[in-house]
Amino acid sequence: MSTEARVVRIAAGGIGAAALAGLADRAARRRRILTGHADERLLTVRSGNELAYRFADTPRENPADPQPPVLVFATGSLAIMEHWAWLAPALTSADSGPSHLLYDRAGYGRSRPARGATPRTARAVEDLVDLVGHVCGERRLVLVGHALGAGLAVRAAERLTGRIAGVVLLEPVLRPDGVASTDGTGHGGISPLVLWSLRLGWGGLLTTPDWVAGLPENARARCEDQYRDPSMWRTGRQESTTMGDLGTVTPAMLARSAAPVCLVSAAHTPQLPLPGSVAGHVVPDARPGHLLLSRGSATRTASIISAFCAGLPDGDVPR
Repeated sequence: MSTEARVVRIAAGGIGAAALAGLADRAARRRRILTGHADERLLTVRSGNELAYRFADTPRENPADPQPPVLVFATGSLAIMEHWAWLAPALTSADSGPSHLLYDRAGYGRSRPARGATPRTARAVEDLVDLVGHVCGERRLVLVGHALGAGLAVRAAERLTGRIAGVVLLEPVLRPDGVASTDGTGHGGISPLVLWSLRLGWGGLLTTPDWVAGLPENARARCEDQYRDPSMWRTGRQESTTMGDLGTVTPAMLARSAAPVCLVSAAHTPQLPLPGSVAGHVVPDARPGHLLLSRGSATRTASIISAFCAGLPDGDVPR
């Protein structure tokens, strides 16, 4: 065999070994994602989607006291429960504060879509309504949504009229009334080439984003695994093309809310005029899109939300 032929065989063998290692790495990463944590539960809702969620029900000091509303967190696109790792603990704790519910939409984390199903706006809203009905019963709720999750929270609140104590919108995509919907997720440009490279096991070659290192230690590994997993990017791309309208909020939608609304923006004041019933706030120096990912920004946001909840009517609010 010539030297050139041996070089080609060696190179081919090296490429094959690297490909196999990449696929093995992808499979191991996927197993970790699907294993999740001991505190996650699974629920199959009416759409057939299986949702992973965490519910922390804070005991009341006096069982005779009325139950305060449950804080329900709805993530944005390309995000999982761990994105709330700074904000949720700042609002709640093991022995005080309101009960809270975190979950992943189908396609993220351990949550799986029904066979052949693609994300749809109505389905995402129905899934959230079904989840809170199963987990929270008839208890009152404060819906907290970030980015696309803000639009989801507004729409779910309309379906849950009478049970909503308040709605908190973090960095919503605001759109004037009467303007055609666009991709409200901001992820419509995900290339099919990116998805194919991740399926081939090349996720390990991605550079760890700065925001992962800024999260609490117990959330970093989970977020990094998900960041390198093709399922998250595939779901984000599907959401951008099939339910981009879910990520948008209009003044008319805000005006229709039967419950008080708190809107929190990062770094700048919303350009659209807001209804008088909406309490608008700005977190100075917060990077757009990173309101939850920085400890400082999340802490300041938690203070705004706590003050909003404390001012909700009838006293039936998170302590």
